[in-house]
Amino acid sequence: LLLMGMLAAGSLADGAWREVSAEAISPAALAQRDDLSREGQWLALLAAADEDMRQSPEAVEPVIYKLRALRMLGHLEPARSLAREKLTLFGEWAEFWLEKAWVEVLAGDYQTGLADADRAAALRPDLAEAALLQGVIHREQENWRAAETAFARAEALRPNDPLVLLNRGRIDVEQGRWEAAIDLLSRSLALRADSAEASFHRGRAYAAKGDLAAASHDLRQPVQALSLMNGALRRTVREPLAKEMVESQQHSL
Repeated sequence: LLLMGMLAAGSLADGAWREVSAEAISPAALAQRDDLSREGQWLALLAAADEDMRQSPEAVEPVIYKLRALRMLGHLEPARSLAREKLTLFGEWAEFWLEKAWVEVLAGDYQTGLADADRAAALRPDLAEAALLQGVIHREQENWRAAETAFARAEALRPNDPLVLLNRGRIDVEQGRWEAAIDLLSRSLALRADSAEASFHRGRAYAAKGDLAAASHDLRQPVQALSLMNGALRRTVREPLAKEMVESQQHSL
């Protein structure tokens, strides 16, 4: 789930952000913030968002970027506090609820996270990221039917998306549908070849089928990627719960 939170950074300038607030930052600045997000430059994004918030205190976009940077750095409690502080001001924005939902989920509050994701989906039924997060939460709670329904809705909104295919494949892995899982995860990897998570779960499916050579090939990449990611997280994460998750993951590696 932590890795999913890392992957689901999203963008505010690629079409997901349909509208802008009354005091929005410029499209050029949005594009620059998106570049920082895509490149994983979270400290730089945090600094830029802070500056944008000082210059445009009524704009929602800098708040969303700050929430994202905080959660990606593992500063979950400051992110939750900021989200609660801005609820009244930005509660009409689906993108705000979506980012708040990720913060709550990564903090371990699935109930609030799902309620926030539901609010985002209600405000913007065309927001594929909201349906995707609803599916992730249901999957983590082993509510398979609801997860499949949410992922199907996400796929209808965003066909052939590697994250949607990945999450559909994960459902098939958990349900023991090995061939279907391998097909979906292979399609995901064809679109995003560097996805350690897709490789890992396809490796699980191959191993369950008894194809150990294919499983070994798939499982090698995610172990290396997770080790590198975990090292970076251990240097930046500060919140106790997030640190515990990272240390547990390191122990597993």
